[in-house]
Amino acid sequence: SELAALTTADQDSPVLGLFSSGNMPRQFQATIPTEDGAQRDATRCELNPERTDSLPDLAQMTTKAIELLDRSAQGDDTGFFLQVEGASIDKADHSADACGQIGELDDLDQAIQAVRAWVASSGEPTLIVATADHAHTSQITSDGQPTAGRTTRLLTADGAPMVISYATAASNSHDDALGGQNHTGAQLRIAAEGPGAENVVGQLDQTDLHYLIAGSLGLDTSATLSAGSFALADKPELPEQPSAQPSTPEATTSPSAGQAAGPGPHRHRSRGRRTGTAASSLLLTASVLLPGNRPGTGPVPSRPGRARALR
Repeated sequence: SELAALTTADQDSPVLGLFSSGNMPRQFQATIPTEDGAQRDATRCELNPERTDSLPDLAQMTTKAIELLDRSAQGDDTGFFLQVEGASIDKADHSADACGQIGELDDLDQAIQAVRAWVASSGEPTLIVATADHAHTSQITSDGQPTAGRTTRLLTADGAPMVISYATAASNSHDDALGGQNHTGAQLRIAAEGPGAENVVGQLDQTDLHYLIAGSLGLDTSATLSAGSFALADKPELPEQPSAQPSTPEATTSPSAGQAAGPGPHRHRSRGRRTGTAASSLLLTASVLLPGNRPGTGPVPSRPGRARALR
C-alpha cells in the first residue's frame, strides 16, 4: 500500500495522508438506541463491511508515524512529539452509536499498544499519557431498568448483557437523539507510564498537561508572544524525583471531540532546548502524544503563578 511504501518524512518534506473523503469507516456497524432499549434482547456489535484491509487503521498509522519520526538509530536524540486522536469516538457518542464508540475505542487501544510495543522494543525512554478533553453522554446503567433518554442493550465478549444510556439530547425525537447528544462535565480519567508518570496522580488540571509534557522533554517554558510582549513560566527549584513504577495507561470512556474528518496521527519533530531532564512523551485518549528521546527524569515546571510540582 502507499502507507507501507512511505519511507521518509521530515520538516522539509512533511507527509499528509488522506485515506478517506470523509469520516473513515468505523470498525462496527452503527446501533440505534430506543426508549425501551433496556428491555429489549441484547445484541452483539457486527463488523462494518465498508471497513476493508485497503484502509490503514489507527495502529498502523501510528506505527508508521513513529517509524518516520524516530531518528535514534542514526544517533539523533532530539526526540519527537506525536499526537494520535481517535476522533470518531466523540462523533459516535453524539450520534448515540454504542457499537461505533466501542469499535473506535478499541482502535485507540490498539494504537496505544502499538506505541507501548515500540517503547519496549526500542528502549527509548518515553512518557505515555492517556486522557481526553471532555466527558460525554454515554453511561452504563442497570440491566432491565428504564432510564431517561434512549438505551442500547448489548452482549459483551463474555456473553453478559450491558446497557448503555444516552440522555443529554434536547429530546428523544429521532433527529435530536441520534445526532444531538451533548458533552458532560464529569471528571476524566488520566493515566501514565514512563519518565514523569509519577506526576500523574490524584487530580490534575487539564491545562497542566502542557507543563507535564514540556517538563518530560526538558523544554524551556518561556515563550515570546510577539515583539515587546512576553510571558514567563515559573521555574521553581524542585528536587529530582526517583523513577516510579509506571501506572498502566487506559483509554478513557469519555472521548475527546474529533477535530479531523477521521482518526489520524499529527506529527511534529521536537525542537526544544536540551536540558537533559527527560524523555519522550505520549498522550493517549481520543488522542496520543509522543515526544523526545532523552534519558532521566526531572521536576515538572509549574504553570505561571504556581510554585509547586504536579503531584
